[in-house]
Amino acid sequence: MQNAIVCPNATHVKLMTIRATTAVYNAAHLQSLIDFEDGSHNVYLFYKHQTLDEWNDAIFFGDFQTEAQKVHEFINLHAVKGLILDGIDDPLLSEDGGGNFHKNFAAYVTAIKTENPDLEIGFYLSARLFIINANETENSTWFDFCKMNDVLDFYVIEFATFNICSEKFLHGGITPLQTNSTNPDDMTLNTFAAVLNQSTIAKDKVYFEFLISPIPTPEEVGNFKHCELSYNEYCENHDQYQEIWCVDDQDILNKKGKFAKDYSNGFIGRDIDLVDRDNKCGCNNKYVTFYMLLDGYNNANDPLTC
Repeated sequence: MQNAIVCPNATHVKLMTIRATTAVYNAAHLQSLIDFEDGSHNVYLFYKHQTLDEWNDAIFFGDFQTEAQKVHEFINLHAVKGLILDGIDDPLLSEDGGGNFHKNFAAYVTAIKTENPDLEIGFYLSARLFIINANETENSTWFDFCKMNDVLDFYVIEFATFNICSEKFLHGGITPLQTNSTNPDDMTLNTFAAVLNQSTIAKDKVYFEFLISPIPTPEEVGNFKHCELSYNEYCENHDQYQEIWCVDDQDILNKKGKFAKDYSNGFIGRDIDLVDRDNKCGCNNKYVTFYMLLDGYNNANDPLTC
């Protein structure tokens, strides 16, 4: 699915990304995104090895120059602006457990950027794991951002896995600012903000990725195709889905936009094509949830309501 990133002070979409591993996004579709509106938008690709073991091989035993050349050959055919490295949730260890991830990772990224000097390289992170691994001490097993900030151009922090959809998140979504829950597994944006402020991650390189389509409870996940998880379907079948899909309301969307403005360099609206394509919600805007986020980000005097 397409994502849309908003950069600071922007009033419209400035950057688009697609997940290169999704089969439907073949070369022709990718080129159509690159050529969209005469190529006036940058396109970024999620870039990953298929398994953690393959990432391990690439970082510790791979031929960086060969991979950098393959990237170069690809972007010569498809002029993408950058890559978002995906699929590394924790620092990898070599087979003997003694590998220096951060040193090898820096060399890996540097090799790709040296061969492709105009290419931006970003890194995909989980907001949930960010909180869980908040202890960035010398003995921490999570990422040492002091050793990553210089080689990376940006970070994308995703909130789609922030909380599991459950009854408490049905009406307000899985990324609440705060909650009355006493369950330590329930994450809030306020908790994340406190952790982010204490982190060594380069704050001026951080972008947030918010889900702007509904998400079902775990028991219902297998009952829907991904393309069915839209506000279009939710509004059309409200009585059926209101107790099994977690959705954001306009208040939380506006507040999340303000949150992104305060704590990041911009935001991504994940699955922007799964909002309200047929105007079933009656808002006369097929991207209504995205624009509610955007109004919060821009502190609009007359924010979109519906």
